[in-house]
Amino acid sequence: MTWTVARTNAVIAIVFVTLVLFYFDSVRERLLPPMYDDAGSFSRVDPRPGWIDTGITVQEHRPIGIVVGGRVSTPRLINATASEPNKPYEVGPEGAGVKEVLIPDWREVDAFPAFALLGRVAGGEPFLVGRRANVAMPGRLELKINCPLWDKSVTDDPATVKRRRRNPLTEKELANLRLIQGFYAYRTWDLATPAPRAPHLPLTAAEITAMYGALHYPGR
Repeated sequence: MTWTVARTNAVIAIVFVTLVLFYFDSVRERLLPPMYDDAGSFSRVDPRPGWIDTGITVQEHRPIGIVVGGRVSTPRLINATASEPNKPYEVGPEGAGVKEVLIPDWREVDAFPAFALLGRVAGGEPFLVGRRANVAMPGRLELKINCPLWDKSVTDDPATVKRRRRNPLTEKELANLRLIQGFYAYRTWDLATPAPRAPHLPLTAAEITAMYGALHYPGR
């Protein structure tokens, strides 16, 4: 009887630990053969200045949904660990919660986090898409990762930031953009139909770039 109870408890413990481990994406990805989505099954938004036309026109009284996956990173933003002192900070579609003083030249739209996925309709006010959003306003949908388009030079007072528009981007700004890896992948749907799942991409921006290819920025 005691042996039976002990064996049952052991089985329960193993199942519990397995469920906990597989709850975490990073563990599950390393233990199971990854099954990533084909590039043709989603649309992508690369980290570059300016707005990207999705080709989607939202009709009046027919809202759509957007679901997003992916990561971006840059060696300019480090999430150091004892084993990886130069480990890049992996940023998802919600953006990086980093103080402006640390990244003074990284955001085109100051009201939202750096590297957040933003949307706008018919050239209107930007809004945060993040990992999921609904869009009801009629018009042409555009998306962008909140990367730099403005040259921001910080004065002696870190709280004071001067801004001036540069077009085209400076060599320094282009060089910084070329350091960014990864992208965000999205799917859209009519809210009257079942929602698709978010695109399944590798866990790091470097792996995403290696698998799907990088955006090649033109010279000045």
